[in-house]
Parts: sequence; structure tokens; C-alpha cells
Amino acid sequence: MPTVIVVHSFRRGTGKTSLVANLAALLARAGKRVGLVDLNIESPSLHYAFGLKDSAITCYLNDVLRQACSVEQATYDVTTSLQGSAPGKLYLLPASTRFLDISMALKGDFDSEALDACIPELIENNQLDIVLVDTRAGLTDDTLAAIAMTDILCIILRPDAQDFQGTAVTVDLARRLDVPRLIMIGNLVPKTYNLAEVTKEIETTYHCEVAITLPLNPDMMTLSSADIFVEVNPESPFTQELKTLLDHLIL
Repeated sequence: MPTVIVVHSFRRGTGKTSLVANLAALLARAGKRVGLVDLNIESPSLHYAFGLKDSAITCYLNDVLRQACSVEQATYDVTTSLQGSAPGKLYLLPASTRFLDISMALKGDFDSEALDACIPELIENNQLDIVLVDTRAGLTDDTLAAIAMTDILCIILRPDAQDFQGTAVTVDLARRLDVPRLIMIGNLVPKTYNLAEVTKEIETTYHCEVAITLPLNPDMMTLSSADIFVEVNPESPFTQELKTLLDHLIL
């Protein structure tokens, strides 16, 4: 059965979208047929990492949700953005960068039932193994709808007091919604911190699985979402660390 993985953070600036793009590339390298849904409709950027320009996009997820186009029309095969050949496939359902669409998203104009229908259609159209959903930060209607349908919820947080407090709300909500599996990911940890201690603090605070705790990587930040780190740096120790995360996602 296909697995739907929702990647969320309570606050912006946790490196969530970059992590989603890199995970998608690694999964395709592992031979998986992967679907990417950019539900970060307030600040869409996932398509930039895969070299998909706005001028090449004729339909967006936003159009699908208001029934202005089909899921198939708004789905783009971005497998060729990976360097060389990959045994898997990558399909992207991008969110709109149009001002009007973002404005409507900020006003809360969202149809959760349309999203419920969108994901299964994306899976069926492309025979997917895994769907990665990149949500916007915070608890909004679209985020709640995504969390309610997920098989695995990955919550990303930084070692920051506000992150820890806000994330507690998300974790409590996920448990109330009976999310099948909840995974925590520590990210952007300064080098002055002890990774093992940060991992222990996350485990103790939320009483759930910590898949990985990642240090701040300046090289990854330098790419500025314009490329995929694991593709540019396949032999990097950081890439090898990210690969260990796949063991938590591929059961």
C-alpha cells in the first residue's frame, strides 16, 4: 500500500522544504515512485529545487483544489532534475506563486474535501509508492486536513524554546487525531550543541520516536533552495546521515 508522509513544522525557518526535496531525491534513488505535494500554499517554493520554472507551469495544486483543472494536468514529472539516471520516479504537484492564489490562501480559502480526493488520484495516476506532503508552518485548515490523512507525520523542529512549546501543541493534536505514526526530526542544530543531548531532550519532551537530529549545514543553506544537496553532494557525510532517515520511512 502507498504511504502518505506529511512533513510539518510549527514555525517557519526549520529547513522543512529543503529536507522534503532531499528526501524525495533519496527515495527516487532507492527505486521508489514518489509523489510530492507542495501544500505550503502561503510560501510555495518546492518546484524551484527541481528546476521547474513558473513559466513552465500551467496548472497548480491551487487550481485542482478549486476544480479548475485535473490532478493529472497539475502534475509534473521532475525525475530528470536528478543527476544521471534514477531507478525511481518523481512527480510534483506544485503550489501557486501567483499573488491572488497566495492571498486567497492567507484568507483561509481552502477545500479540505478536495485535498482528500486529490492525494488518492495522484497515487493512482502515477502508481506511487510514497507521497511526501510539504505543509505550511503552523496549524491551519490545510495543515489539519493533511495531518488527518497521513500514515506518517514527520514534525521538524529546531532546538529553540518557542519551537519546543509550539511543537507540543502539534504533537497533542496528532495524538488526538490518532495519527498512525509520529516521527520527530531535529534540524539546524548549531555545532556548539551536543546532538545526542538534543535528541534526548526531544524524546523526553514528546515521548515519541526521534528519527534523526541533524546539525546546521552551511553548504546546504548556501544552495538557497535552488538545487538538491544530496544530488550535488552525493558523498557528503551529511548526505549519508540523511540516508539513515529512509530506514524510518520505508518499512
